[in-house]
Amino acid sequence: MNIKFNSQHYLYHGTIDLYGDLIEQNGIRIIQRTDNGVDFGAGFYLSSHDTELAVRTAIRRTEKTPPPSDEMLKLLGMSRMEFLVKRNNEGFKPVVLKFQINDYEAWNVKKHLQFCIDDEEWQKHVWKWRRRNGAPQIDTTFGPVADNGLRGASHVDILAIQNANQIAIHNQETADLLNLLEVKPC
Repeated sequence: MNIKFNSQHYLYHGTIDLYGDLIEQNGIRIIQRTDNGVDFGAGFYLSSHDTELAVRTAIRRTEKTPPPSDEMLKLLGMSRMEFLVKRNNEGFKPVVLKFQINDYEAWNVKKHLQFCIDDEEWQKHVWKWRRRNGAPQIDTTFGPVADNGLRGASHVDILAIQNANQIAIHNQETADLLNLLEVKPC
């Protein structure tokens, strides 16, 4: 697989309606995760020009939505119990958020890490970040979406999902360069 990030393309984020409404009202908020398991470290994940991946992600999140962090609950104005009651009684609806970079000059001077192919360097990077907390000391990471190879014996067991890419925005300053264009139900 060979991919390249194009800052002119739209970016898509699949999520649940509760989080979509929060982002629509307050913008993206980068919250440091306390659980590991994401390909490129903590951040706000989007796909580049791939609405199908965003839709699949949104649907998957409606099926198994764990309670968010205390910081996220505070932004939502909910207790953990209120979140669980809403999830269990009403459920969540899948939505896709469509973004565009609003300042290309500022974006282009950011520190970006890009994996154009699913090679061993990419595998090692994913292996490392799926096993630790925090975010890299860069602004974005772009590359293929990894499968669930974390359960394997080493990084070589990680494979890319064909034709699926992602970009992780690792800090608030970079997230603020994204303009929300649309929140669309799936």
